[in-house]
Amino acid sequence: MAPLEHDVWSHKQLLKIVSHTPVEVDLFGRMQASLDWIDVPRRFVPPDEKLYSWWSYRNNDWRASNRGRRLDHILATPALSGAIRSHRIDADLRDWKKRLGPRAGAGDVRGLREEASCAIIGVLVIGLIIGLLARFITPGPNPRGIIVTIVIGIVGAVIATYGGQALGLYQYGEPAGFVGSVIGAVVLLVLLRLFSR
Repeated sequence: MAPLEHDVWSHKQLLKIVSHTPVEVDLFGRMQASLDWIDVPRRFVPPDEKLYSWWSYRNNDWRASNRGRRLDHILATPALSGAIRSHRIDADLRDWKKRLGPRAGAGDVRGLREEASCAIIGVLVIGLIIGLLARFITPGPNPRGIIVTIVIGIVGAVIATYGGQALGLYQYGEPAGFVGSVIGAVVLLVLLRLFSR
């Protein structure tokens, strides 16, 4: 959200672009006014001066082109007004090399595809290992086949994750560990045996 004219590199060109449309600017302004929030950065940088927290990745020399937007906001309640001492946007962080995936206009997603492929292969291998261990631990006849074994390992990990969260062993969003995944796969095999009779 870049509400002010000088929160974007070109007010006129960006009026129809998400984050600077008149509708968004109006809603943001009304929300800020209704709560009487203070725009902290604009306390230190006047509204008629450019203020950006993000710069385009489409230019090789982002400093020279200076095509930016202020997309990050710090809003404070009136009660905090006296405590606001300073504000700074560290533009040098924009020079850090990123490896988070493709960027807008980069046109090359090969690195992302390679990482995704490695992740999928890793899940399949770990699923196979967990499935094999669960089959080894669980006595009696078990489903066979490499695909079935991988699925047993992956589903066992999912059972262990959500079961562990329900029992308070894992926090929300925390995946099950290796041992927990094997236990989940064993539980799955036992359940399969019970319901297949």
